[in-house]
Amino acid sequence: MSDTNLKPLKKNGFEGRTFLTEAEWKTYRRARAVRYAQTDDSTVLCESCGKKGTKKNPLQNAHKIGHAIGTDHVGLTPEALLRSYNIVKAHKSECNRKVEAKTPSEIADFLVRKDGYGISIEEFPAFMRKQSPNVWKALQAIEAPPS
Repeated sequence: MSDTNLKPLKKNGFEGRTFLTEAEWKTYRRARAVRYAQTDDSTVLCESCGKKGTKKNPLQNAHKIGHAIGTDHVGLTPEALLRSYNIVKAHKSECNRKVEAKTPSEIADFLVRKDGYGISIEEFPAFMRKQSPNVWKALQAIEAPPS
């Protein structure tokens, strides 16, 4: 079969889902997704420090939940990682790392926040609860805070 007979891939292959299936997750663990974040460049201030970019330290797109953490430890789809609330402008040096959620509690907080993914604990995939027990525990702690 020649390449000209191949049908184009669906543009929205995840049907708007936030989380990967277990089979998709296993695939993304083997090979990182290529991603291209599209944001509104009218944002001219850094999300972290509030300053403008410079030639030596320009602003760039930064992920609040990065792709490696998002796919490997949370099971998010590449499309979900490109949603506008997950992308902010930050300086290439220092600030980019500051805006990223790194700890299980920071990740869990952004997953449940209404200005983040806004998920409920039930939406976190069962297979990811076993793969990322620290994120799962942090989600449970947010859902039922100690009294």
